[in-house]
Parts: sequence; C-alpha cells; structure tokens
Amino acid sequence: MQTGSKQWKDLIQAGALHLKISVNQKQAEQCAMHACEMLRWNQSCNLTTITDPFEIVVKHYLDSLAPAVHLPPQIKLLDIGSGAGFPGLPLKIIRPDLQVTLVETVRKKVSFLNHVIRIMGLNKIKAVQIRVPSAQLTSHFDVIICRALTDLDTFIAMGQPLLAPQAKLIAMKGKIKSQKLSELHNLSMTIRPYSLPFMDAQRCLIIACNYDTMS
Repeated sequence: MQTGSKQWKDLIQAGALHLKISVNQKQAEQCAMHACEMLRWNQSCNLTTITDPFEIVVKHYLDSLAPAVHLPPQIKLLDIGSGAGFPGLPLKIIRPDLQVTLVETVRKKVSFLNHVIRIMGLNKIKAVQIRVPSAQLTSHFDVIICRALTDLDTFIAMGQPLLAPQAKLIAMKGKIKSQKLSELHNLSMTIRPYSLPFMDAQRCLIIACNYDTMS
C-alpha cells in the first residue's frame, strides 16, 4: 500500500467509521494530498518520524479525527504545537465549519502548513509561528487542543488565558494509569477513552470544560 493510494484512502474512511465519524471521498483525497506533501517535505524538514503508509493513516489521521465528535459547530479551534498539522488540519478537513488556527514555533513547519493550506484551497484556517501564550493571539477560542506536546498542567496554563466563555480544553493522551485517572476526575475533568482502529492501542481525550470555574 502506498500513501495516497485508493487503498490508503479507503482505510481512512473505514477507520473513521469505527470512531463513528464520516469521511467522504473528497475529504479522504484531501488527507492524501496532505500526507503526500508531508512525506515530500519530510526529506528536508523534520515533520514526522512515522513514514509507513498504514501507520500514517492510523497514528496520524485516525487519531487526529477522534476529537471531532466533541467539537460543537461553528467554533474557533486553536491547535497548540500542530507540527505537521495534527490534529488541527484533519479536523478542519472533515469539519469545514471550523475556524482553525495552527500554532507552531518552528518556521519550516509553519511554512509547510501554510503551503498545504494554500494548495488544498482551505478557508478559515491559518498557521502562525508563535509561542503560546502570545499577545499575537488576540482572539479567544472555543476549543483549544493539544496532541502529545506537553504535560497536562503546562497545557492548561498555556491555554487558559486564551479560552472564550463556555470553552473547553482537549488534551490528547495515550493510555493513562488508573491512579492518574482518579486524580483527573477529582479535578472535574472528563476522560474519554478510545481505541485506534486496526491497532491494539488505547488513547484518551482529557476534556476540561469551563476551567476558569474550577478550583
């Protein structure tokens, strides 16, 4: 199987159904375009260590789509530490209604992100090179998401000043030990476990709503 092939795109669509998410043919083709450009740029710019076509589907795209069911319509989404565009770009592909800001500190990665945004013809999405929090982010966001960038406390500290009223933080994490889950529940956070399709790999979303009202 080659990245971007019909079999590759079919795998994204089938895997998304396991997550109760619908991906149409055009959206699968957009994911393929992004993936192929990512591998092309990866030869000169360190975008990803995952290069196997199957693992790209599962570990990058399907994992990135998991939070989609927790995103209200017509929201402003901030993806902190987007890297090669995960999870913000796949979420934008399947949810065109989202207004997405991708944040990265590495200039070459931001150049790549703006390149794929341009060639894919996506609207209401941009990539910026800043560190969060930053005075350059004048908007407040309805959802702030982070995929394996930093520890939970640091993510919350980074995201809290940028939250709009009734907003939420979503941290994408691997499997969490039972003791840690208990601690998180005590902080009034919601944990949503999920499994990556086609792999025996457990993940979870840690969702903190209305964090400004938490103790």
